[in-house]
Amino acid sequence: MGFGRAARWLLLFAGLALWGAPAFGQEPAEPAGSDDRLTEAEFREVADSLLAMQVGFGDHRQVELTARQLHPMVVESFGRDSAQALEVEWLIADATIRQSRFEEALQMARNIAPRANRQLDPDDLLLWRIFNLLVQATVQSGHAEEAQSLGADMLVEAEKRFGMDHFAALAIRLQMARAAQFLGQFDTSRTHFTRIIEATARSPGNWQRQIHATALSEFGVLLNDSGKPEEALGPLNEAIAVYLDLYSVLKHPDMAPDVLTAVATKARALWYLERLDLLEDLVAPYLSRIDDVYGRDSSHWADFAKFMALADFGNGGDPVRAERGIALLREVEAIYAVDRSPQERFLLEARDLLGMFLAKTGRLEESLDVFGRTLENDALPRGDFYLYALALAARDGVWDSARAGEGVLDYLQVAHLRGAARAQALLNSRLAAGTGEAASVLRDVSDAETAISLVRKTLAAALSVPANERDRFAETALRERLKRLEESRNAIRQRMDTEYPSLAAVTGNSSLSKAEIQSLLGEDEALVILETGSQVGIPMALVLTRESGFWYSIDTPPSNIAAAVEAIRSSVNLELDVRAARSRQKDKADPAAFPVDAAHWLYRTLLGPAEQDLAGKSHVYFDLRGPVTAIPPGLLVASMPSNETAQPEWLVRRFAITVLPSTSALRTAGLGSVRQPALPVLAFADPVFAGTGNMAPSALRSALRPLPETADEAAAVVSALDASDGIRLGADASEAVLKATDLEDYRVLYFATHGLVAGDIAGTDRAPLAEPALALTAGEGEDGFLTASEIAQLRLAADWVVLSACNTALGAKPGAEPLSGLAQAFLYAGARALMVSHWPVESHSAVQLMTDLFRLRAEAPQMRAAEAHRQAILSMLDAPENPAWTHPAYWAPFILVGVPDRR
Repeated sequence: MGFGRAARWLLLFAGLALWGAPAFGQEPAEPAGSDDRLTEAEFREVADSLLAMQVGFGDHRQVELTARQLHPMVVESFGRDSAQALEVEWLIADATIRQSRFEEALQMARNIAPRANRQLDPDDLLLWRIFNLLVQATVQSGHAEEAQSLGADMLVEAEKRFGMDHFAALAIRLQMARAAQFLGQFDTSRTHFTRIIEATARSPGNWQRQIHATALSEFGVLLNDSGKPEEALGPLNEAIAVYLDLYSVLKHPDMAPDVLTAVATKARALWYLERLDLLEDLVAPYLSRIDDVYGRDSSHWADFAKFMALADFGNGGDPVRAERGIALLREVEAIYAVDRSPQERFLLEARDLLGMFLAKTGRLEESLDVFGRTLENDALPRGDFYLYALALAARDGVWDSARAGEGVLDYLQVAHLRGAARAQALLNSRLAAGTGEAASVLRDVSDAETAISLVRKTLAAALSVPANERDRFAETALRERLKRLEESRNAIRQRMDTEYPSLAAVTGNSSLSKAEIQSLLGEDEALVILETGSQVGIPMALVLTRESGFWYSIDTPPSNIAAAVEAIRSSVNLELDVRAARSRQKDKADPAAFPVDAAHWLYRTLLGPAEQDLAGKSHVYFDLRGPVTAIPPGLLVASMPSNETAQPEWLVRRFAITVLPSTSALRTAGLGSVRQPALPVLAFADPVFAGTGNMAPSALRSALRPLPETADEAAAVVSALDASDGIRLGADASEAVLKATDLEDYRVLYFATHGLVAGDIAGTDRAPLAEPALALTAGEGEDGFLTASEIAQLRLAADWVVLSACNTALGAKPGAEPLSGLAQAFLYAGARALMVSHWPVESHSAVQLMTDLFRLRAEAPQMRAAEAHRQAILSMLDAPENPAWTHPAYWAPFILVGVPDRR
């Protein structure tokens, strides 16, 4: 066709794109002489040219604008659901995601994928590009678990159809690597990246080279994040070289966003390695070039200016350079604050560094003001930086010690307003606010935050293009709109704080003061907050009783605490006759010898300074963060045994113990006026794991050992609560029955079954579990695995949900999150409290513990749940049915989370 109509259209669209493109659905300007429709050959020429621009030139903005101009003509020529229209929409969405507009790309992908699945052949590579885009947009929008679930099935199918080294399979594997990295599964992510890098190293094509460079660059990020910056430098240097070659046809190949990302990652590695001379040599030339190409107010400039500030401030104490570093960080913070959310990683990092630099140069009021901007926006400063500034402020009299203490308390509560704590905050609002005007105010806050987020993302995209292509008028309009939206949001929050203070926890604007906490504690109660390294920073503790309160630093690094916790965890992992998948069990039953010395060291290190304040108390609430979340507090050793045959003084002998999902759960405990469900208990036990046909992978079902003893356990609990019809066994212990039941009618929900974690049963005929689940009977359209996402959609009013199963306490990795996806989901669904396990539980000792606990509650209705739990444990210790049960592996796995007792 030569330089025909299609080429002329492409050039015209490219010219129009410089002046702004219409949105989907608008009619484009018609090229002269083009009043007839596109032919397939003409479409192919245009589409291939755009594809070449996308992959070989990296000009993603131009591709998007040109493709948007082309789309209406393609729809008119071939139809809305044609392969041609789907390909153009994929190009637009792909260009969008390459410009970091992830939520927008996700909405496009969710629209395109179902239509492509209906219209395209299963072997059509366009279908697999669209599937890959859907997974990529899902993970990069922050929905990593959903992306992992989507991608696992797609990867199996792609490798089956095309082979393991085919681009379609490798592209999906890249998304799996990203999802695993986002979830902290570094070993899994590394395996995926290594596989991609090895496969694409042998391929000369642009697509393969692009994914090769991308995998190398993101592998560098992974190595940095997992504490291996020295190892990251090789892959990053290779990625930069490949990108520069790919983009050599561009006017500024070194300014392509992919190159800048890889170079910034290399700069971070040099920072982590404290090689500030090399950091300065790398960053300075790029900073000057970015200023020329993108402008000094662009995010690209801010990314590199931050590293130059680090080089300046760390350069031998030169006061002039230190001041320049502070000035640069002020600019960086201002740029990030415009186009990024208050919780975005790089904005938080810039504020942390600025706050620390100001503190180190004696400007403590300014430093605390910077950290305050983070806390005001429901985000978290870096712990060691903020606490350093607070300690200096108290020492130097800038803040008095009481105000500094309140600052620490507020920080620790904001730090925990995530995961299970976020679910607790949502539950508090449901209990306290109800419906009506208060709920409307809460929705107004949410809508305002959504609108602000959208404008920030739009502004970020506008600021990321080269300076000569930027629309200054549009930028000004966006900034003004952002300011108006923030003022409106702040006014709504002010109204909420004044008229509906119980809603404040949901938006992160409120935490309990020392006086409020003390008013919620009984005379025999204490609150202990232990921060042992969940954030980067120094371990610390805060202890409050009705009479006193103080905070103290814990004089050991987090790594020492983690090592002691790991020693304890290694001794309690039962491997036989437990409520977990058979494929994970071994041939030995006895746990390892318990490391009493480690448990006693932890007690002295963490709680020793508070011993006097805790004396005389009988009930302690623990709010835990960091490695210590991986063990029940009750197995800490308060004093060593007097001889070889004596038992240690376990902490559970001194105190009844409750673990709080957040400090705000103390407020929930006081909400006794909330309607109480009419029925006492509903228990599910002894599900059927065989004969379920094709409802679930056969290998997964067959790996689950039957649990006949749980029928007696559930019957004893139901009998103790005088509710003979509140039990579902065998075929009735099904996911379908549970979902058909009005669960808001029950005060206690009890599950005695297998608890499964994400990734369980690898090697089945399908993908492993993508998320935690409780195993129930399958059938009636349900697979028998009640997953965390399904639990979160239930509606509960239960005082207590008991998960008499395995692995229901921990999150995805020890120390990262104090409660698992299962526990968080039940809190989100409306449970006030949970009984969950820290490790695989031995089934018969679990029966003993749970039946004793509920018998004690029935015999003494006024006994606190935590005290009944304590008494049941002491019965196992002092009069064990089996001598082995004195080992913590048997009596310690379960913890009470939250407050089921109505006051």
